[in-house]
Amino acid sequence: MDVFGENGKLYEARLKVYPDGSKPEEVYFSAPRLAIAKENLLSVPDTLSSGTMIQLNKSDGKQVEIGIKVPNTVTQYLTLKALKFPFINLLWLGTIIMAAGFVVSLVRRIQLSRAQA
Repeated sequence: MDVFGENGKLYEARLKVYPDGSKPEEVYFSAPRLAIAKENLLSVPDTLSSGTMIQLNKSDGKQVEIGIKVPNTVTQYLTLKALKFPFINLLWLGTIIMAAGFVVSLVRRIQLSRAQA
């Protein structure tokens, strides 16, 4: 079974990007992809560290249409990707058991010190 279908293709453009007015040593590398799978277009854009996004819009094998999105504002926020930790409930259970053990130990020491006095 072919993943891309009978006439499916995968295009990748390897680009060197020189920012406008940049230093000569400042070069970004980008590799946006375009998949044609079972008569559907699927574009996989690539984001540069400057926030610029480059994607392949369409290709006929000889010519490629490239889309570029340049951010117009400086963002003050950082986006993080959160991954689900499968054993987080086990971690919380261990934390609760440790806290309960600490409280039991604290109560026992208080009772022993009162009995000696």
